[in-house]
Amino acid sequence: MFLHLPINHPLRGLYRSLGALAGLYVLVFGIVGLTVSSGHAAFGRGPYVALVFGGLVFLGAGMAMLALMQTGLNVLNYTVATCVVSFLIGLVMVTSGLYTRTGPPAQAKAADEHRHAPPARPTRQAGATA
Repeated sequence: MFLHLPINHPLRGLYRSLGALAGLYVLVFGIVGLTVSSGHAAFGRGPYVALVFGGLVFLGAGMAMLALMQTGLNVLNYTVATCVVSFLIGLVMVTSGLYTRTGPPAQAKAADEHRHAPPARPTRQAGATA
């Protein structure tokens, strides 16, 4: 499916670190959110702000809540700042997931050569006139 993505990308470690930091932020945010809001209704509309989990879920929820922010359907009590943070965390998590392919050096070299090879020239069919 993602065969066009590089194997053993040089920035793979950076992307994984950013993904880990985003995941750690979400974990700490969730623990603090649970601690602070304990004793309140699960979808209570108090002064609490909440995020959702997963890269694509972050992007989808950010977009949905941006559309529903000024309505009564804003059950997660999103603000514009929370939507921006949701988009950023979602993008970091999705981007970090794109560069995680690993393989033996020979496979990485073959994939790199294939990616940087010049395009094949079209061949003429027999009997074709110019």
